[in-house]
Amino acid sequence: MILRDKNILLISPEPWDHIFVSKHHYAVHLGRRSNKVFFLNPPGKRPSVTGTDYQNVWSVHYAGFPKGLRYYPGALQRHFIRRRFHELERLCGADFDIVWSFDNSVFFDFSALPGKVLTISHIVDSTQDFQFHKAASTANLCLGVTREIVNRLKKANPRSFFVQHGYAQPGDIAEIHLPGTHAIRVGYAGNLDLR
Repeated sequence: MILRDKNILLISPEPWDHIFVSKHHYAVHLGRRSNKVFFLNPPGKRPSVTGTDYQNVWSVHYAGFPKGLRYYPGALQRHFIRRRFHELERLCGADFDIVWSFDNSVFFDFSALPGKVLTISHIVDSTQDFQFHKAASTANLCLGVTREIVNRLKKANPRSFFVQHGYAQPGDIAEIHLPGTHAIRVGYAGNLDLR
């Protein structure tokens, strides 16, 4: 599959107005590739879709799921996930081709979604440990940013692969001015402990 001209629901545990992290950069990059990217914020109060400053990227708000959904019988879980998915398609005015989830606390049973939808469980934080096994086992593809995460994903889904942590390409972020007067100035932000 070529990632162009697709309708993508990107599910994030951080809201769009949060500091930009890998999920945001993926959204921007996918939007630049002529995809329509609907960045799903964590559950809130009122459903809405608003444009962003980036081409082909929209910020989507939704009400979430019934409290305690993870304790419901599987058939009821799938019912509510399927229903919310179709509500989001109507809200966004799009039939989603891809669901790319960075959050296994919501939409964690991908078997509830139409078979034509490509589902990706992408774990970039070891703290994303909610419905880990169910999300991984029902996804078409799993991605992880550490060997430890990928090994856990592989226990549930052999189609699990290691990818480096996302980053912003030059031009994706505002110009940064580092303090100091020397000709060479260096700044770093990140975590050197993850492998």
